[in-house]
Amino acid sequence: MAKLHLNKQIIGNIFQFVLLIQLLWIPHSNSDKIEDKCNTCREIVGNFKKGLEKTAKNHFSGGDTAWEESRLGSYARSETRFLEILENVCKDAKKESRCHAIVEEYEDDLESFWFNKEKNVDDLEVYLCMTTMKVCCDTGKWGKSCKVCPGGSEDPCSGNGKCSGSGTRSGSGECDCDDAYDGDVCEQCNEEYYKAQNGSCLKCHESCESSCTNGTSKDCDECAEGYVMHEQDGCIDKNECEDTSICEEGKFCFNTKGSHRCHDCDPACKGGCTNSGRLSCNECNDGWKQIEGKMGCEDVNECSEQDDICVEGTYCTNTEGSFKCETCHKSCSKGCTGEGPKSCSECAAGYEMSGEGCVDVNQCLNKHVTCSTGLVCVNEEGTDNCHACHSSCMECTNTGEGGCLACHKGYMLEENRCKDIDECKLNKPCNKDTENCSNIPGSYKCKCKQGYVRTKKGDCKKKDQPKTTPPPSTPAPVVDENQEKKEL
Repeated sequence: MAKLHLNKQIIGNIFQFVLLIQLLWIPHSNSDKIEDKCNTCREIVGNFKKGLEKTAKNHFSGGDTAWEESRLGSYARSETRFLEILENVCKDAKKESRCHAIVEEYEDDLESFWFNKEKNVDDLEVYLCMTTMKVCCDTGKWGKSCKVCPGGSEDPCSGNGKCSGSGTRSGSGECDCDDAYDGDVCEQCNEEYYKAQNGSCLKCHESCESSCTNGTSKDCDECAEGYVMHEQDGCIDKNECEDTSICEEGKFCFNTKGSHRCHDCDPACKGGCTNSGRLSCNECNDGWKQIEGKMGCEDVNECSEQDDICVEGTYCTNTEGSFKCETCHKSCSKGCTGEGPKSCSECAAGYEMSGEGCVDVNQCLNKHVTCSTGLVCVNEEGTDNCHACHSSCMECTNTGEGGCLACHKGYMLEENRCKDIDECKLNKPCNKDTENCSNIPGSYKCKCKQGYVRTKKGDCKKKDQPKTTPPPSTPAPVVDENQEKKEL
């Protein structure tokens, strides 16, 4: 028993330490309200009952969660079990700091309830939250004295709202009615609602301003904005579009239920329109014209109606309400009638007219272009030109590495390619005693070996060794005869 009391003291010290940490790190706010304490108390009760089931399962593998003495024996209301339950009673609580504070403050009351075997654990909420802490009431009751909510505790606020403070020792006890209801006990229908045969409040028809007697447009007491009262049909939609000035110029009116929208007229229209599309224009915009014998506007084809609308070298393309001048194909000379080489009036240099229009002429193939040595004619769109052969080629059939016909000095021709000759290996042109040979594309270089220098004659000569100069001798000190005499 002394060991059990020691365990209880350790658990109590842990609670005090956790509470201190929580109070230091978590700022105080509305958590101290009575309603919050009531909710936390109910969490404690709920977790306490869960602890009962868990401790029963831990000690008896049969899974029976009952804790009566007939099953659990002395463990049922033992201090050991009480401490095991109390250790986890604040686990997963919404506000752990408040939970630990309540457990610490009312630990003696919890212990007294636990060891009073005549009290049923199901009554813990009444004992702790209502009787001891005095923060909770039965559902449907509120305030310090647990008064009955308006409409009765069984069905507070007529079931159409919430009683302020219900189930706690806080609140005003007034009914906060749902949107459709009004009155002290939410027994009346709110504005814009009517009472149906089953007693519930339903929304009035959308055409009603506020109150109504039933759910149709004929049952409105007054009509909402955008509706007008009709003798037989009740509130009907008002056609705002009958007012021709309701939309600004350049827009047309579109009627909707209880309102209207203004939409932009078609780009073809000038001075407004009556509906969407170019057939509803009041007048036609620039680039458009009135359809002959009909309402509406059609596009003006400036390309066919106006001559020389585009400058030479371009052609006209019609667009809705306007036109564009596009550049002729590069094979055309002196203009064109449309897109592509087939529309050319004449062919540019390097092209000739055919069934496909102006097509490129291969002037290189026709020998119309003469190139000098080292250059080759390359066929291009339009006028052909001479381009340099590959750097290894002296003459060639194309500018590529494999188009050589003859090679520059230092190369030899192999399968239309000029391959570099390694003169260092083939001819050994350098002085092997004084020079090193380095092959380069098309040639070679002779460099003096280390310790040699090239002379004005072009050969490599061994560098002269620098002469060693002896250190300068130290001059004899000058003796002052007068000074010597003075010293004597």
